[in-house]
Amino acid sequence: LRAIGAQWLRCCCFRSPEDGVWKLYDMRLCASVEGFRERPDALWTVIRDHLVCDQPVPNDAHKALAWMESSLKIVSGIVTQNVDGLHQQAGSRNVLEFHGNMQQATCTNAECDFACSIHSLDLTSAETIPEDDKQDEQVQQTAEDVKVEDDDGSPAADCEKQQTKRTQVNKKKNLRSPLKNAPKCPKCTSVLKPNAVLFGDPIPTKPAHEAVSLARTCDLMLVIGTSAQVQPASNLPRVTREAGGKVLEINVKRTALSQTGVSNYILLGKAGEQLHAIRQQLKL
Repeated sequence: LRAIGAQWLRCCCFRSPEDGVWKLYDMRLCASVEGFRERPDALWTVIRDHLVCDQPVPNDAHKALAWMESSLKIVSGIVTQNVDGLHQQAGSRNVLEFHGNMQQATCTNAECDFACSIHSLDLTSAETIPEDDKQDEQVQQTAEDVKVEDDDGSPAADCEKQQTKRTQVNKKKNLRSPLKNAPKCPKCTSVLKPNAVLFGDPIPTKPAHEAVSLARTCDLMLVIGTSAQVQPASNLPRVTREAGGKVLEINVKRTALSQTGVSNYILLGKAGEQLHAIRQQLKL
């Protein structure tokens, strides 16, 4: 059996409506080429907060797939939209990164060849923007802008969803002060850019082609913890089905893949819990 694991959310979820990163930052500034050109410090603030200070580690899902690859030889590759390098930390070797890797940075000057690990940069003691009344106003605006809706789109009135709203606002208040400047290249003083694919960047050609090849040749594709909304990665399960393979979806809730019949099987639950359970069964 040749299996391919594809795109699941890392420990720090970006899109979750409860505690996603994009509920706490300006997604346009932090995740797009246009935003990076305008305010490169915005993306570097997210990196400092969630990859340097928080220091995420592989969870049971990462470890289970690495074990399936190294010990059982049934996982032939990982196609991921994650940018945190946790698959490699867990021991997976054939990792195709659709959106690059945020753990490394390079100089934006095309004539300069400087590259480094983000952990070699002093982001924790870098100069920050002082707290002031303007930031307090931004927090208040966040409280007003956070919309909590029922599944049918109507405003939510129940206590649980109102608590979710308050949690989002409190997290905004507790954020570290934003960085004042993005890190500069020590060779030419140009701004450094993490090696991640932002909105507006092209998908790297090599991993994209290799991912399609894996999708066409695998017997089973595991689709784990994805919204199945971001192209072109979200089309890979369809490639597998068209080639005669099966698709197993592991998600906390159904996506368009299971709703439209692309997934042959679905396990509802958290990725770490479900993959750990599968690993225990495979050990028997």
